[in-house]
Amino acid sequence: MVNHENCYYCTQGGYLFHDYSIKDDSITTRMNIEKKHEGWPGIPHGGIGMTAFIELVDILDEGKTDYPLLYSFRFGGERISVGDIVQLKVEKNEDQYQGVMSTSNSVLPYLKASMTSGMLQSRDKIEQAANQMKAGMRYARYTLKIPDMSFRLLFNPRAQHDIHMREFSFNEYNTGYNTLYCRSHHDVKNPGTIFNTLRDNHVHPGVLITLLDETMGWAGFLSAWQGGVTVLLDVNLFRPVNKDERFVIAGMCTKISGSSHRKVVYATGAVFIKNNDSLELAGYALGKWLTLPGYREKMVRYLLGSDEVIGFDEKL
Repeated sequence: MVNHENCYYCTQGGYLFHDYSIKDDSITTRMNIEKKHEGWPGIPHGGIGMTAFIELVDILDEGKTDYPLLYSFRFGGERISVGDIVQLKVEKNEDQYQGVMSTSNSVLPYLKASMTSGMLQSRDKIEQAANQMKAGMRYARYTLKIPDMSFRLLFNPRAQHDIHMREFSFNEYNTGYNTLYCRSHHDVKNPGTIFNTLRDNHVHPGVLITLLDETMGWAGFLSAWQGGVTVLLDVNLFRPVNKDERFVIAGMCTKISGSSHRKVVYATGAVFIKNNDSLELAGYALGKWLTLPGYREKMVRYLLGSDEVIGFDEKL
């Protein structure tokens, strides 16, 4: 089994799953969805399926696919809850890897995923969107801390014992939608070294994608004032993030549609490498979340259990 450093729960081989089987150009594993995999109460964090897919691709691909990497994730169909047993299968089809996560009796899969080398949009459009996010990040207007629902997915075992809250800072554009960026309060002294890795001392792509999912999602949730679940997430990673680099994740809500009972929020996101006063674009994402009234109470409960929101002006 391929091994990588300090990943998640450090099961045999260090992956989210305990074992797998390879046949021709496909790889399969089974996972028990446990309490430790929760995002919202009772259901797994979206980063679990996305990270497991990335790890299976890495085993099958042996890290040979060139950047830029384009990941696509679609959630829906059968709901998965704590206590379920799921199967994740990844197949290679020419230069594309396609994966499906589902329970044994599901008609429609919980997750469909793919990875290839390519671009989500033209580089000009991506740069334009990234510059808009940079403009909103220069000065953070407010900050809050929320429970870190995915801390085991993000942080290596040495850091997990003392990171249980993560700081989100946010600003508002004239459109009325929120721009959020999140950063760990540990990143100044310990850049990427506190995060899980995959290979070659690079921050695990699952870390970056999970952070994008959460930050973009919270941008939408706070804009709609209603929590929800990920529907789709498309991510371009232009280059690896090294462990000795500091990075910041940005998310901006760009659109809200639907009724108050089922609002759909759309967001863009980016991974920026922090180098003195400059921000280098290392990743870009587009996503969609379905918000539901039942998640409003869950969201408020998380926020009320955190530190009070305080106003400040801090240059990034």
